Amino acid sequence: METIIQNAVILDDTFCFRKLDVRLHDGIIVQISDRIPLAPGENVIDGSGQYLLPGFVDIHTHGCAGYSYMTADRTAYRHMCRFLAENGVTSVAPACITAPEEEIRAMCAFVRNYCMEQDASSPMGARVAGIYMEGPFLSPKRLGAHREEYLLPPDVNLYRRLQDASGGCIRVVCIAPELPGSDTLIRTAVRDGVTVSAAHTDANYDMLMQGVRVGVSHATHLYNAMSPMTHRAPGAVGAVLDSGLTAELICDGFHLHPATIRLAFRLLGSERTVLVSDSMEACGMPDGNYTLGGIPVTVREGHALTQSGTIAGSCATVSDCVRQAIRFGVPAQDAICAATLTPARIIHASGRIGSIHCGKDADLVLTDRSFVPLRTLIRGVEVFRRGA
Repeated sequence: METIIQNAVILDDTFCFRKLDVRLHDGIIVQISDRIPLAPGENVIDGSGQYLLPGFVDIHTHGCAGYSYMTADRTAYRHMCRFLAENGVTSVAPACITAPEEEIRAMCAFVRNYCMEQDASSPMGARVAGIYMEGPFLSPKRLGAHREEYLLPPDVNLYRRLQDASGGCIRVVCIAPELPGSDTLIRTAVRDGVTVSAAHTDANYDMLMQGVRVGVSHATHLYNAMSPMTHRAPGAVGAVLDSGLTAELICDGFHLHPATIRLAFRLLGSERTVLVSDSMEACGMPDGNYTLGGIPVTVREGHALTQSGTIAGSCATVSDCVRQAIRFGVPAQDAICAATLTPARIIHASGRIGSIHCGKDADLVLTDRSFVPLRTLIRGVEVFRRGA
């Protein structure tokens, strides 16, 4: 089946806005041109007054729509993936949280089967693109909303068991690089082609830079749950900004001050900045009481906090984060790149998703001029239309 999207302003593969037509065939982008003539029987989508963007890629989310990705349940995953598609997300890497090994292993095995079974030809929601392994190799000094009793030192054998259970679906593994045994695990994961992220770390500048030399290439939610930067002790934050690492930002208007977001984009650029939701099950739900990894969480005015007052993930989608970043002064094309092509690179999927380019999957979102999703297409199939 062929579809032509006409009259939209597209964000092309150089991340410039241009008025172009796009032809899709069997789920693939096959032509991008100033004006594409219609062939008999072709489906036409009129994008007048709209933007056509690459589908958003959320590589760090713990749940949404009342469900957690730690729940090995197909119905829950379908609800979450449908909710994400309604918010312009076309690919997702569910994140585990620090928990007993058997719970993380069960999640890994479930995702392995879910990825094999999800229907590429007739998708119903965002496609699961791998696992983001946030726990358990984290520092108790920068715990955040993880359960300390389940933290473990970096362990290659445990990593292997989880990767085997996932069928090789782990795309990102998080490590506090100052912990004993971290260097060995970092090297092992890198050899596997897995992105290693510095996360929940109390490492000072030199410790994190040592991790970078060994193979750390990414940083989990920059500024949050890591040693801060001061003028004489630049800490983990300073090491991230002074290195070649890519880094996540939770741009929900609560985790970070707008100036820190603008600063990160200026220093890192959109090619090293990744907008993530870090959402938990309350995303898309009303205020109330929820849980994150077994920890009670209260959501008030859209902000998720544990009983001790610690931030417990977000209640935002990546689509929300993109609009918030733009409101904070980040150029629209940079904010969108940080939610599409750059996260696709982190999970080694940029060859088929993340930008509007001939030969890539037709994972696309049409938005209004405020970047609110109106239609979402996954491999050329319309899975969401606002008002339909």
